[in-house]
Amino acid sequence: MERKYREYIYNNSYSKHLTEGQITNDFNKEKSLVKKYFAKNYIPHFPSPGEKSLRIIDVGCGKGAYLSACKEFGYTDIFGVDLSLENIEFCKNQDIPCTLINGYDYLKENQDSFDVIIFNDVIEHLTKDECIDMLLCMKDALRKGGVVITKTVNCSNPFTSGSSRYIDFTHELGFTEMSLKQLFNALEYSSIDVYGCKIYIKNNPIYWAAALVEKIVSLFIYLLHCLYGRFSIKIFTKNLLVVAKK
Repeated sequence: MERKYREYIYNNSYSKHLTEGQITNDFNKEKSLVKKYFAKNYIPHFPSPGEKSLRIIDVGCGKGAYLSACKEFGYTDIFGVDLSLENIEFCKNQDIPCTLINGYDYLKENQDSFDVIIFNDVIEHLTKDECIDMLLCMKDALRKGGVVITKTVNCSNPFTSGSSRYIDFTHELGFTEMSLKQLFNALEYSSIDVYGCKIYIKNNPIYWAAALVEKIVSLFIYLLHCLYGRFSIKIFTKNLLVVAKK
């Protein structure tokens, strides 16, 4: 049966719930946080992070917060693709280069073209077969030494995994660090690293304390897993970041 839910959920997803002013205000807050988040979690994994001419594409770019961060850090060759007309119109109003197209189709037409592919909070919306097709297409779209950086929900977190997995009706898949490694290994990426996303990104004592508590809680959860004979899962952050190199 054709998956019709995407048409109902994705079209005009913002205007159905928010006014134009609310959308802009939310984006401005998001952009400020994403800039710090991007510096901590993404730029260190870029090939030659200091090279500002890297060709970067955000597949499923949303309102463009990550591409805005790229611009603010001096990266000049950036582009976004998304299936939502509202997202694309919003990005264009922010002077972010983008187009309304299925990411798979765009990458298929641009093989061996990108140094960095950003793939945030999209993989969980794909079916298993779509996931395989997309990641293979991404590998072909990378230049030699290029990376796909994928963010998704961490289903090993006992506190947030259930709500994060099922908070969105369009989620199809859930991942742990092991299933992500299994997937990218099967597709023969040359190197695959999985990290816990750092969310305590502000430089103040409250965030330092929160980061310390997170580490202590994660250690406790890992020890509980060990008691049940599960030694392979070691990352319990809210989200996972996969850095896979061609």
